[in-house]
Amino acid sequence: VAMFPPSADGNARASALLEQAIERDPEFADAYAHLGYAYFLASAFMWTEEAGNRKALEMTEKAVELNPGSACARARYGWISCANGDFERAVAELEHAIELDPNDADSYHWLAETMNYMGEPERGLELANTAMRFSPHLHGAVLAHSNYLLGRYDEAIATLYDAKVRAPGFPVNYAYLALVYTAIGREEDARAEIATLLNLVPRLTLKVWHERSPTYKIRAEIDRFDNAMRKAGLPER
Repeated sequence: VAMFPPSADGNARASALLEQAIERDPEFADAYAHLGYAYFLASAFMWTEEAGNRKALEMTEKAVELNPGSACARARYGWISCANGDFERAVAELEHAIELDPNDADSYHWLAETMNYMGEPERGLELANTAMRFSPHLHGAVLAHSNYLLGRYDEAIATLYDAKVRAPGFPVNYAYLALVYTAIGREEDARAEIATLLNLVPRLTLKVWHERSPTYKIRAEIDRFDNAMRKAGLPER
């Protein structure tokens, strides 16, 4: 399924193929897991009008019900749980996925980002580095996010430059780079990144981000994110 680099067309094609797979085999757990992730991407990047995290959660939960021993199902259910604000479930599922398949880069990648959103970027950094070792083709935005939260801004910028080369259409790269630039006072550069982000996701607002993407567990980090995005030019609503 063509979900990377992420794009509206690639995600739509992947979703259609996954729906066909489910029609042919309604017990195919991993197809439900991947389709749930596709719904999440379509929602987060506004490739659909529907805020689809609840639908994504239902699909990935179904995948786990069909095959509790699938690392793919557990990992995607875990990440979508994080996107829905259920951090405890997210950690449990992603750690279970790693137990089932200790070499799965995606599981480490999403557990790292979950840790970042939970306020544990030190653990996030460790997990993100592991994910990158297992799959050097990962875009690196999660690793950069950990570095940003730890105040390692030079490392975050370098990683995000590389991430933009690997996945130039991935909106999160530009959002995270705007955060870093704002943190170090490069407000003009931050605004340029948000301008690019809005070219990719024209109807994105701060309100939409919080409705469709993971949000920090710690209130202070939410406020820091919101203030940086406003300063960089992301519309409020």
